[in-house]
Amino acid sequence: MRSFGSYLALVFVLFAVFGAVFFHARIFDFLSRARLLARSFSDQSFRYEKTLQLEVERDLLRNEVAIFKNRALSKDDVLSGSQYTSAPLYSLYPYQDKSLLVIEFGSSDGARLGSPVFAFPRVLLGEISSVRDTQSEVKTIFDTRWVSSVVIEPDPKRPLTERREEEPARGVLKGGLSPHVELVPKYAFVEEGDLVINTSPKFPYGTILGIVEKAELGGENFWSRIVVRPFFELDDIYRVFVLASFP
Repeated sequence: MRSFGSYLALVFVLFAVFGAVFFHARIFDFLSRARLLARSFSDQSFRYEKTLQLEVERDLLRNEVAIFKNRALSKDDVLSGSQYTSAPLYSLYPYQDKSLLVIEFGSSDGARLGSPVFAFPRVLLGEISSVRDTQSEVKTIFDTRWVSSVVIEPDPKRPLTERREEEPARGVLKGGLSPHVELVPKYAFVEEGDLVINTSPKFPYGTILGIVEKAELGGENFWSRIVVRPFFELDDIYRVFVLASFP
């Protein structure tokens, strides 16, 4: 017969085994929970940073538009809020064509060929190029067929003491994935951050197209290429503003 000590040793071994298994399970559970918690914090931190970044970018855009809209037009009779019609923008994500958009605004709503379309009040996006009963197509400034007259003026945020005395530089805006201004005389003074403003009679005078992002000198009598950065990201636009009563 086994002695009492043998049974006691066996019980001790069993307790030790069960204790080790239980302790290992608790440790594994603790580590799993810690990993999930860390991942949760990481995901939340990433989402928070991304949201904050978008909010900051939108706030900056709103500030820029707020500054420039008063600069572009001093009269409210051309672009008063009551003359705009807000229209939803259809999406073909992820195959959206930047050059041609479709809006829920047709002939039954007062749409007309050539009606100016704005991303924000006073910030030009394009023009209505075809009209149906309840929908219209919009040719945007990202279309390679886009051509319109513009002037380039000093950045209005620049202090008055730093602004130039020269007349605004005239040029032609050519559309495309990277809109740019051509035919600007070489003697014209152009800087990054200058404002690109519409002068074409097809659209309200003084509406904004963007700012000068980069200016490259040419070898002849003109600047070779002046790249324009629009005041909006098309992916952030869900509604547009149509000025059906113009001209």
